[in-house]
Amino acid sequence: MTVPVEAHAGIAKRAKAPNAARVRSRSNIRGGWSRYLYVLPGLLLYVIFVLLPLLGAFALSLTRWSGVGPIHFNGLTNYANAFHDGMVGTAFEHTLIYSAGTTVGKLAIGLGLALLADKGTRMLAAYRTILFIPALMSFVAVGILWSWLYNPEIGLVDHVISLFGVNTYSLTWLGSPHQALAALMIVEVWKWAGYTMVIFLAGLQTIPRELPEAARVDGASRFGVFRHVTWPLLRPITVINLIIAVAGSLNVFDLVYVMTSGGPFNATQTVMTYVYQQAFSDYNFGYAAAIAVLLFILVTVVTLVCLRWFRSTAYEGRRG
Repeated sequence: MTVPVEAHAGIAKRAKAPNAARVRSRSNIRGGWSRYLYVLPGLLLYVIFVLLPLLGAFALSLTRWSGVGPIHFNGLTNYANAFHDGMVGTAFEHTLIYSAGTTVGKLAIGLGLALLADKGTRMLAAYRTILFIPALMSFVAVGILWSWLYNPEIGLVDHVISLFGVNTYSLTWLGSPHQALAALMIVEVWKWAGYTMVIFLAGLQTIPRELPEAARVDGASRFGVFRHVTWPLLRPITVINLIIAVAGSLNVFDLVYVMTSGGPFNATQTVMTYVYQQAFSDYNFGYAAAIAVLLFILVTVVTLVCLRWFRSTAYEGRRG
C-alpha cells in the first residue's frame, strides 16, 4: 500500500512539532535568566551598600557597645531610652520643622524659577547653569561660604540688609537660638532650589504647547492656565521633587555640623547630628544606631504617605 506524499508531510510536521516546542521553551528559559542577569549587578550593589548596612544598624541597635571591647546584647533597651530622652524629641522636632520649611521653599522657588526658564529666553542655558551650580557644591563648602556671609562683622548679608535702613545688631543669625535654624533653612533652600528647578523644567517641557494655547483661546487667564492645565500635569514631577526634598532634609547633617554643630544651646540639633554626637562623642554606638533606625522608619513612612497622596490625586485627575 502506497502512502500519499501529503500524509508523509503531515507525519513529519507532527514529529517536528514537539522538538520546536522544546526549543521555544528552552529559549524562553534562557531569555528569562538573561533578564535576571542584567538586574544582578544593581541588585548586588543595593544589597551590599543599602540592605546589609541597614540590617547591621538594626542589629547594632539591640546592643550596648562603646566601639571597643565586647558587644553586649540588651534587646529593646536603646529604643526605650530613646523614647524617654528629651533631646531625641527635640532633635526630631527640629528635623521636622527643618524638613517642612525647606521642602516648601524648594518646591515654591524651584517651580517659580522653572516657569521663568520655560519662557525660552536667549540666555536660558546660562540661566539654568548659574542656578544649578549650588547643587554641585559640597555641603562643607556651602557651610563655610555661608558662615562668612552670616558673620555679623564682615558678612555680606548684614551689609545688604543695612542698606535698606534695617538695624542689623539684633540679627546674630547663627549665634541666636531663635534665628539659627531659620538661617540654616535659607542655606538649604539656596543650595537645592536650582536642582528642583531643573526637574520642574523637564516636566514643563513635556507638556504639549497646544493645551495652554487652547486654554488662552478659551479666555483663561495666566493663573487659570497654570491652575487647570499646567499644575495638574506637573503632579508626577511634583511628587518626585517632594520625595527628594523630604528625604534629603530629614537626613540633614553636613550643613548643620559645619555651620552650628547643633548649637547654639541645641537650637539646631537634628537627628543626624545627635546620632553623630552619641556615636563619636559619647561612644554609645548602640544607642546611636537605635536613633538612626527610628529616623529610617520616619523617612519610610513620610515617603509612603507622599506616594499614596500622588496615587489618590492621580486617580482623581483621571476621574475628572
